[in-house]
Amino acid sequence: MARQRITKSDETAVLLRSRRRCCICYGAERDAEIKPGQIAHLDKDHSNSSLENLAFLCLEHHDIYDSRTSQRKNFTLLEVKKMREELYKFVASLQKTVPFGKIQNSDEQIFTRNFVRAGNTIQSAELNITSLPSNVEGLTRLLVDGLAFFGEDSELGPNIGVLEHILVSDEVPSTFTYFETGHHLRLRFINQSQIMLEENADLGVHGLGVNFSGMYIGGKSQPSENEV
Repeated sequence: MARQRITKSDETAVLLRSRRRCCICYGAERDAEIKPGQIAHLDKDHSNSSLENLAFLCLEHHDIYDSRTSQRKNFTLLEVKKMREELYKFVASLQKTVPFGKIQNSDEQIFTRNFVRAGNTIQSAELNITSLPSNVEGLTRLLVDGLAFFGEDSELGPNIGVLEHILVSDEVPSTFTYFETGHHLRLRFINQSQIMLEENADLGVHGLGVNFSGMYIGGKSQPSENEV
């Protein structure tokens, strides 16, 4: 049968439920780190793109799972579905107290806004920006998380990146930065409905071809009593 494209809503559902954790990494090794990867068809039938048949796998485990080598016993369909169930429960338990399982003070969030990258027809991206309280006078912190896609027309599905960092205010008004070796971000509020994100990331931080740089439009706040 003809290959059936995975819908954008189902792609997003798989990514949000897994938070880009590989279910085999978690099920076999209890490795819950974010990984470059792809959405796999568990029954290996690309005409069956139902949500129940999809799971996020790291690149290594996707290759292993799709291989037909007779040298070793491969992961079975039921085995991987069980691992996926365990991973989803793990991620859900983290989200009860912290966004994406990392930020510890989510109960004190002030506002959250959603922004969509504009003018990029090659790859789409979406960001959520949440203000966080700070114990340091004059310091403002933002939690920035989102998804980016590259190669959405690929028959094998797009490469998908996940962003999740805390940015702090810079010396420039309405500008926030994040920095670690090989990866830094600079986010600037142009106005209440436009932001510019500049990113310098080594190859492979988000997956091949994936980045979050560009102009974003949006700015719906829920709920909002404070403005940037």
